[in-house]
Amino acid sequence: SLTVTETLAIACDRAVAVPGAVEAVVGTPAQRRSERAVHETVDALLERFGLERYRDHAVAELSTGLRRVVDLAGIAAGRPSIVLLDEPSSGLAQAEVEAMGSLLRRLRHDLDLTIVLVEHDMPLAASLCDRLVAMDQGRVVAVGAPEEVLAHPEVVESYLGGSAAAINRSRPASAINPSAPAPAPDRSRPAGSPAG
Repeated sequence: SLTVTETLAIACDRAVAVPGAVEAVVGTPAQRRSERAVHETVDALLERFGLERYRDHAVAELSTGLRRVVDLAGIAAGRPSIVLLDEPSSGLAQAEVEAMGSLLRRLRHDLDLTIVLVEHDMPLAASLCDRLVAMDQGRVVAVGAPEEVLAHPEVVESYLGGSAAAINRSRPASAINPSAPAPAPDRSRPAGSPAG
């Protein structure tokens, strides 16, 4: 199993000009410069993504959230202009999802990155995107600014089963619009009964 450092070095090899096999065997100055560039890039990625303390850990032994961070660091090594992410929040705890959102927003800004996101976590998608396309059963339900799409009745019904309150329950407090009206209380259960 590869360590975090080895994994990022492989990702960097693709982004750094690496001399051919003869140069590698002989150890030419170009080869040494290339190796130095890879090491410097890996160190910068470890720092940028907060992975310094995990540099010698096997990636397979990390938590799901940390493995996703290593994946994102590897993606960033290639300095792409566009990235497609398929459900990056899948399997993560809410705190990890919020941290992932912060990291993706920072990457988007720092790398001037376009992110195409396929995601069921509506608060995460809304916090990352300038424009949302909501689909249900392969059909486009709504397109527009996150606030508009999240308020669309078909989106609420498709994603939340008719419960507008559900979207605010999963949304980090900082993302909730303080001027929005509070959701109506759930009167389907007696007062004081556990939510189910």
